[in-house]
Amino acid sequence: MFLSRSSSSSSSSIISNNGMRLIYAITRIVIKYNHCNGVRIRDGSGSKTLHRLISTSAPRYGILHHEWIVAGKVEKNNRLEHTTNNGGVVLFLHGLLGNGKNLRTPAKKLTERFPSISALLLDLRGHGITSIQQQQQESSSCEEEDGDESLLLFHPPHTMDACAQDIVDTVQSLNLVGPLHSPMGVVGHSFGGRCALSYTHHLLSNQSSSQQHMEGGAVHPPQNTWLLDTVPGM
Repeated sequence: MFLSRSSSSSSSSIISNNGMRLIYAITRIVIKYNHCNGVRIRDGSGSKTLHRLISTSAPRYGILHHEWIVAGKVEKNNRLEHTTNNGGVVLFLHGLLGNGKNLRTPAKKLTERFPSISALLLDLRGHGITSIQQQQQESSSCEEEDGDESLLLFHPPHTMDACAQDIVDTVQSLNLVGPLHSPMGVVGHSFGGRCALSYTHHLLSNQSSSQQHMEGGAVHPPQNTWLLDTVPGM
């Protein structure tokens, strides 16, 4: 689904105006998703629960900084045992020069409407807290002699394919793998929409040839990808 607007409004007003359309679109997919997976949704309550260990920081090498929105609220704890209905996860990818916090409002609205859905907001490479971690690691590497560039956090080249791989690595590190737990959808605004397309294309291109995918240990492609004010293309 392509949600676009051709006016020159600010990013915040664009997201606000598209937000309700996005929530409506995802709502229909959520109901279908839960029906197919045997989970009954009535006013945000489901009949099955899933215990998931959630991380809201990125202390590990090469993982994008991220935060969770659950039931309309930002999860503050670094690690917690969270009980949620098995409604799935939706990724939110911000635009150029932004960060994951830019999409908190639509993520909160979605998870308030459907507490069974968890929203995962990422800071893409070169942005937000991910950028700070990247700069700190690169600064430390420069102080060492004969530093290997390939060992840098989010090392070059900084391409769309690299951004897509960052997302896959982060999702996999959170154990969001297999047909039931892989993110059911991804929402991308502007540059984040391009990353969303690359992420989906990457997973679709590799699923048939991956033994890990066949065994259920890989990230599966999202069922739906939503673009907010993004122009697809090369």
